[in-house]
Amino acid sequence: MGDGGGKQTKREAVWRRSPTRCNTASMTFPPWSVTLLSALQQIAITVIFLFVPLVVLSAAKAPSDVSQSVVAISMIVLGFAAVLQALRRGPIGSGYLALSTFSPAYIEPSVQAAAIGGMPLVFGMMAFAGAFEMAFSRALSRLRAVFPPELVGAVVFLVAISVSKVAVSDLLQPDRTAPIGPAHWWVAAVTLGLMVALNVWTRGHCA
Repeated sequence: MGDGGGKQTKREAVWRRSPTRCNTASMTFPPWSVTLLSALQQIAITVIFLFVPLVVLSAAKAPSDVSQSVVAISMIVLGFAAVLQALRRGPIGSGYLALSTFSPAYIEPSVQAAAIGGMPLVFGMMAFAGAFEMAFSRALSRLRAVFPPELVGAVVFLVAISVSKVAVSDLLQPDRTAPIGPAHWWVAAVTLGLMVALNVWTRGHCA
């Protein structure tokens, strides 16, 4: 950022006019340093959520080459979706960096589908669910009264329960055959402690 006596670039001038530096308006441009750090942060979040297809592929007992292909295509699709969201061309895009990630809400249904019909059934279910979500989003603003915070909170809790069921079983007994050793409990305890500490005792710059 330039000081009072220096010259400002167009990007910095637009960034200064934003209401807050943590809530950038659409089509505004922060400095390159902020843009680079934000991009690295978004990449880290995307990589974390790659566990969703990996869990489903593991449940389907997919070969390693198939799993690698699915993960590679998934990353390309996520990048393409982020570009579409950043655009602002009629009904396409919002002008914001709206990151696309895999939804943990689909883990349990996808695992069940993989056990019944393999990956073809999972792909068909995801295609139908995506089409339904796109159609439903057009009427969501008029249906907010039907979904009070109490109902939404219950749904989020049920999603967390379904994800926890898969996560705990994979963490404590990844190969489903060997007994649970001390290393599994240590990893589980450190992971849980880190999540609690980061959520309770840390605060970002926008808080």
